[in-house]
Amino acid sequence: QKFSKFLGICHKGNACNYKHERERIRLCIPFLNGKCFNKQCLLSHSSNEFNTPLCKYYLEKKCSNSQCRYKHTTPKGYEDSNTEIWTCRPFAIAGWCIRGDKCPFLHLLQCPDFEETGKCPRGKSCFLSHPYTLRTQELMTLPGNKYQREQKDEEILIESDDEREKQVINSYTVDPSLLFVRGKLENKYDFYIDQPTQEKVQPNEEFMIHLESESEDE
Repeated sequence: QKFSKFLGICHKGNACNYKHERERIRLCIPFLNGKCFNKQCLLSHSSNEFNTPLCKYYLEKKCSNSQCRYKHTTPKGYEDSNTEIWTCRPFAIAGWCIRGDKCPFLHLLQCPDFEETGKCPRGKSCFLSHPYTLRTQELMTLPGNKYQREQKDEEILIESDDEREKQVINSYTVDPSLLFVRGKLENKYDFYIDQPTQEKVQPNEEFMIHLESESEDE
C-alpha cells in the first residue's frame, strides 16, 4: 500500500482496504548512511536482500568504506561488458523486491522510466535519481523513440556499432519465469509491474450524473 510503504504510515488506519505489511516498509536511506537519529522514524531500519539498494560505488569498483551498509553484490552477467542490465522497476518504485538476490535486474533507486525512454512522467516530483548515460542522452535527442520488444529482424534502438552486440537484460527480454516468484513466508506468487502500464484508466461512474435530453422529458 502506497502510504504505508513510502511513509511508514497510512492515515486511513483500519478503514484502509489495502494490506499493511510492516516488513515491506521502505528502508530508511539516512539509516543506511548512518545519519538517521530519529528514534520515532517510521521507515524500516532492518536491511535485507529484498529492501537494500546496491552500492553504486561498488558497481564502479570504487567503494572504500569498510562499514558500507549497501549491498555489494551484482546480478548475473553484470561483469560482462557486452551485457546491459536495467534497473528493477518494483524495487525502484516500492523499495522492495521479493526476488531479492535472485533478481536479474539492478536494485537501484533510479527512475526506470527515465532509463527506458529518456523522459520522466513525474517531473520534479520524482524522488528517484536520473543519471545520464550515453543511452539516455541519445533517447533525449530522439524523443519519438522508445524501447520496443525485439521482433524477428527488427533492431532495438542502437547508440553505436559497439552497442550492436550488447545483450539487454530487462523485463522485455528475460524469461517471464524470473519475474514471478513465491515469497519465502507466503505460499503465493508476488506479481509485479515490471513494465510501465499502457492501460487507460476507466472513469468511475458510481457518482456520475447523467443528464437527460429534452426529447426524453417530453
